[in-house]
Amino acid sequence: MPRPRAAAKPRSPRAAIQAIVVELAEEEGNDFDVWLRRTAAAGGPPERFIGFAGWFPAVLERWFDAAEAAGVWEAGHDPGKPARGYCHHPSEALSHARRGDGLVVHFVVSSDSSSHVFRARVCSDVPPVTFTRRWTDDQRLTWDEFIGGQPCRGCGRGFVGARERKPIMQRTPEEAVAIEREEAEFRSMHPNCARMTWAYGSTGVTHCSECCPMPPLSPDQVKTIARIVVESIQEQDRRAADTERRWRATSDAPER
Repeated sequence: MPRPRAAAKPRSPRAAIQAIVVELAEEEGNDFDVWLRRTAAAGGPPERFIGFAGWFPAVLERWFDAAEAAGVWEAGHDPGKPARGYCHHPSEALSHARRGDGLVVHFVVSSDSSSHVFRARVCSDVPPVTFTRRWTDDQRLTWDEFIGGQPCRGCGRGFVGARERKPIMQRTPEEAVAIEREEAEFRSMHPNCARMTWAYGSTGVTHCSECCPMPPLSPDQVKTIARIVVESIQEQDRRAADTERRWRATSDAPER
């Protein structure tokens, strides 16, 4: 009597994603070969030049459709805005995408003499930081109100005046008692809130991430952030121009 076959083990979430494959049509495969040759001639990781891959958007869309049908990816993706995570194999990654739960994949193409296959490989699984509250301008203090000493509009406590937070072994008995008193007062006001807290500086009073709007940025902080943003945009523009220049220089690259 033949022995019954064992039931197949269900795939792990990682294996289920990596099992989704899309075969490129012949013309797409030819376009991929040309793009890959020019990418190698231009130098740098393939992902840097994926914007010049005319074959890529349609193939990526088919992969997302197949992944959604298999229940391993949620609908509503935006293939035009790939999300990059920590990647162990950047030299093979064509693009990255982040799932809603934080799982990051990168896409690759496997080739043999007769076909090209598009698939995803899992890079990392980092849960996204979620924010459960959105504060309006009326709930936040302005900078003038903040330096004028107005209390937090969430809990009514001030922002500074607590004992300096030192490592436990460096605290004097008086400092330890004061810090414990401050923490006990905070817990009594927020017994059912999330454990995430914040404080303004080393002597800041403890506030709740759920109940208390963050204090405003100072004018100097605003200027610093604005400068960093402008410099970042300028660097992105320079990088994009360099990428396009290097790509255009490969238009006459000889075939291998």
